[in-house]
Amino acid sequence: MVDESKVANNDVEILKIKYSFFKFILGTFAISVLSLAINWQIQEKKLKFEIQTKESEYIAKFLDHGLDKELEKRRDFAAYFVRLSPSDDARLRWQGYLDFIEDLIKKAKEAEKIITEKAAALKAANDEVVLAQQQAEEVHKEIKRLSTSGSGNQKISALENRLQQSSKEVEELRNKVQVLQSMITEKRQDLIA
Repeated sequence: MVDESKVANNDVEILKIKYSFFKFILGTFAISVLSLAINWQIQEKKLKFEIQTKESEYIAKFLDHGLDKELEKRRDFAAYFVRLSPSDDARLRWQGYLDFIEDLIKKAKEAEKIITEKAAALKAANDEVVLAQQQAEEVHKEIKRLSTSGSGNQKISALENRLQQSSKEVEELRNKVQVLQSMITEKRQDLIA
């Protein structure tokens, strides 16, 4: 019996040793896998940081292009980096900037269209002012001629009324010109801002 209990104790001891060995191997394997995973994440973060740093240094060389007054150059600059940026985050930021610049270009074109229309209206109003002034000068000359000849008091009164009407028209047209000029100036300031 003693032998059987020794054999059973030996078997238990062998199982304990095998179990301890298995725990050691499993623990070592788990720690190794965990270490590799953590190391891999650290290396990935370092690589992303290095990419972002290099990208920022590269972009800094071209910063003047991104801040150029000409919107088309800024758009081309942003489109370039949308296509060539190595990271998705950078591409998304550049796409947002590209969309912003394209919106500014659209607004600038709309403002230029309005300015062109207002400039044409301004030119037409200026032409009307010049024509009304010429008519007023002709009426004024006719009044002088008739008053020096001493005839046609009734004609003089009609011409004076016509002159007053022309003067009112000229004043209204000048006001219209001023309004158009201020609208054009306002649109141009909107474009600059």
